[in-house]
Amino acid sequence: MRNYPLPTDSRIEWAIAELLASGALNPRYFYHESHDSTRIAFAWFDAQKTVRAGNTCNPIKHMVESWGCRYCSTDSVKLAAYLHPRIRGSYPTFNLSLRLVWPSPERLAEIREAGIHPGYAGKYLEDYRVQEGGCHAS
Repeated sequence: MRNYPLPTDSRIEWAIAELLASGALNPRYFYHESHDSTRIAFAWFDAQKTVRAGNTCNPIKHMVESWGCRYCSTDSVKLAAYLHPRIRGSYPTFNLSLRLVWPSPERLAEIREAGIHPGYAGKYLEDYRVQEGGCHAS
């Protein structure tokens, strides 16, 4: 199921340094609470289908939070997109298909902090078209 391995702490720290140095992240407003929030976003991206051109997906941060049941800052989502080999673009416009995939919960099994904020669950379900594995989303 997983296409790419989850990023390690050192890989996430490298991406933070790269993006801060390049100016892609504003050091004055940068907020990254947890490496696990970046891993949740990475796993969410990993399940998505990509297209050549970018599409804007405004609630992407909230969709990631709802699926992973954990707060994820916008900067954590940006880091995950930067680290994922198939994802191109900049927040909130990435090369994601408009047929968004609800990822399998199995993708969260290795992420310790997944599920720690259950109040985020169950939101934005209407934005998904497919459940991972090919079933039509409800």
